[in-house]
Amino acid sequence: MVLAPRQKKAQRLALEPMSVKTANNKYLSTLYNLFEFARGNYDRVDRNPFVNATFPSRSTPREEWDPFSVDALRTFFNAPLYTGCKSVHQWLDPGAVVPRDSARFWLPVLLLYTGARVNEICKLRVADVGEEDGIPFLSIAWVEDDEASGIAGRVKNVSSERRVPIHPDLVAFGFLDFVSRARARGDERLFSELKPNRHGKVYSTISQRFSDTFLPRLNIKTDKTSLKSFRHNFVDAARNSRIPDEIVQALKGDTLPGTLARYGHGKTDLEILGAEMRKLRFKGVDLAHLKLSIGKPAR
Repeated sequence: MVLAPRQKKAQRLALEPMSVKTANNKYLSTLYNLFEFARGNYDRVDRNPFVNATFPSRSTPREEWDPFSVDALRTFFNAPLYTGCKSVHQWLDPGAVVPRDSARFWLPVLLLYTGARVNEICKLRVADVGEEDGIPFLSIAWVEDDEASGIAGRVKNVSSERRVPIHPDLVAFGFLDFVSRARARGDERLFSELKPNRHGKVYSTISQRFSDTFLPRLNIKTDKTSLKSFRHNFVDAARNSRIPDEIVQALKGDTLPGTLARYGHGKTDLEILGAEMRKLRFKGVDLAHLKLSIGKPAR
C-alpha cells in the first residue's frame, strides 16, 4: 500500500493521521474565520487568503458513511426509546414511557423518512410544517443567522431549499399531533430543547449522544455509522421503491446534475413529490409499533 505524505509523517511520529475532513472543517475553517474577523476589524487586512481554501478529499460521502443494515434498523427502532423507556432523560433504560414530545424520538424517524441532513431537521421551526392541497410538508429553507437565538442558517446552501412531503407513516406515528402541541404552546422551534453551541450548531450534542452512547449500547455502532447514516438509508430505500433519481435529489436538496441545473426554477411540484414519497418503503423493517396506538406522550 502506498502511503500519502501525511500518512508517512504520522507513521513516523507514531500519530494517527488527520483526516482531510477534520483538516478542512476544523483547521482551515478556523483560519478562515480568523481572517474574516481581522478583515472586518483591522485596516491592514484587506483580504482573506483562506476563501475557498480546502484540502482535496479522495473519498466520497458514500465512502465516509454506511447506511444502517436492516438488522441494525430493527434493533434501533426496537430500543426502549421507541418501545418504552423510564423517562425522557432515562431513554436508554426500559420503562413505560414513549417520549413522543422529544427530539430524541423524532430526529431519527424524520431523518429516515426525509433523507434530510441532521442540521436541517434539528433547526426546524413550527412554521416550517405546512400543508398545501391536502399534502403536509416540511419547508427546509435558508434563514439568516438569528443572533437572538444564536442559531445559524439551516441549510447547507440556498440551492438546498426545498419542500419535503411528510410520509403517511409519519402522520400515523403522530408527527402532526406533535407539531400541533408545539404550536399550541406557542413554540417557535420544533425542538426547542436542543440548544445551540457557541458556533450556532444545535445538532452537535444530540448527534454525539446517539453516536457515543445509544448506538454502542445497542451494539450497532461502527466507524461509519451515525445519524448521518439515515440519509444513506433513505436513498437506498427510495431507489428500491422505484422512486426516480431526480426526485430523490429534489427530496434530499441536491443540485441537479449538468445543464439541467441552469434552466427553470429548479423545483419539482409538491404534488409530484408527494406521489413519489408515498411509494417509499423500508424492506424488512416493521415500524408499526411506532403508531399512536402504542405508548403515551411524555411531557
